[in-house]
Amino acid sequence: MGVAKATAGMGASKAAASMGAFMKGASARRMAGEALGKVGSSLKNAGGVAKGAANMSEGANQLERIKRGLTSVDGFKKNLGIPMTADDLKFAIAPDLLFGGMAAVTTEGDIVDKTIAGVGSAAGGIVGGLGLRGALGPKSGLGVMGSEMVGGMLGDQVGYGVANNLIAAKNGGQTPAEQRMMSEQQQYEAQLRSQMYDQFMAENGLG
Repeated sequence: MGVAKATAGMGASKAAASMGAFMKGASARRMAGEALGKVGSSLKNAGGVAKGAANMSEGANQLERIKRGLTSVDGFKKNLGIPMTADDLKFAIAPDLLFGGMAAVTTEGDIVDKTIAGVGSAAGGIVGGLGLRGALGPKSGLGVMGSEMVGGMLGDQVGYGVANNLIAAKNGGQTPAEQRMMSEQQQYEAQLRSQMYDQFMAENGLG
């Protein structure tokens, strides 16, 4: 039985490692997708400069833009270039909507679970990207791309994490993915116990 427990423990560790690898892989895919989407969006801005940056070019240096972005709503809006052009707004949020949709499709569960995941990921990415851009007030296309990309990735992780917690609460404390992995682990342990029992019976001539 000691061997059985040790082997079962190894199975549990394997399942835990698989779950960790799965989550890291999903996170890496979202981050890579977000980065590619933001790069593509920024390249579409004429001359590499965001069209909405026109309202930010009043001579304030970087330190002043960061200070006003963090301490004033008006400063935050000015850093964002509000009112943003339709193209600038589209380029800012389209990648987040796209990868929110991808998060919805790849999340296990029913349509409600998938919707929660998609909305959480997309909303987190949009808020994070525009939030960091408004706080830093970049003027160049590269700066806009960088702030939106980093903020979007961080926001996506936070939004998806909140969504995951809601999905778990909806499903009794575990997400459908966690429930599936737990079920697979239990099946593995049952199979292992059965195999060891059969082996014990055979070795002792009891089979």
